[in-house]
Amino acid sequence: MSRDQLAQIIILQVQPQGNNFDLLSEPRPLVDRLMGVPLRIAIMLLVIGGLSFGLWSLTMSGPSERYRVSHPSGYSVIRPSDWNAQIVTAPTASVQDAILLSPKSWKGLEPSMAVRRLAQGPDGDDLIENGYSKGSFAGRQAFVLQSKPKKYLNRKAVFRDGENWYEITVSLPGFEGLKIDEYWSYMQTFRITPGTAAAK
Repeated sequence: MSRDQLAQIIILQVQPQGNNFDLLSEPRPLVDRLMGVPLRIAIMLLVIGGLSFGLWSLTMSGPSERYRVSHPSGYSVIRPSDWNAQIVTAPTASVQDAILLSPKSWKGLEPSMAVRRLAQGPDGDDLIENGYSKGSFAGRQAFVLQSKPKKYLNRKAVFRDGENWYEITVSLPGFEGLKIDEYWSYMQTFRITPGTAAAK
């Protein structure tokens, strides 16, 4: 056998056949590399979401008597620790007075909560026609409504206590509406001080 024939045999033996390549030595395909990008993004979103929930839990940890706000007329409610309370005493055609709650610091559309003492009692039939239903609020019979006009989720309760009628409202923008029950728990701390104008 000549040297040229021997060389051809050696070349044929070392030449790769079909797809028998060493896959580990090849660079990863572009598709495989891109598949890792959504996974990293998902992990980052989970971390950010967890931090956001932790911060929210610190500020919305539930009503505390330390933050109860009292109106001179004799009713009160607990505000979240990082919210302001505005006491309204000047009457209007529809409202005698009110406690208005809003965040101390907020970016974008703001949530709000309010307790209003109404100037006169509403017509129950009118409330029903406007979407209210009969229910309860903090142990009292009430007309209740939950609606979502445009960008806000609103929950309201209208009820009578003694000679006075009250309207309780919570208004939450966007995804904040997912926490409507947590916000509503603050409004359910509403109470009236005996011997005051609100107690009549």
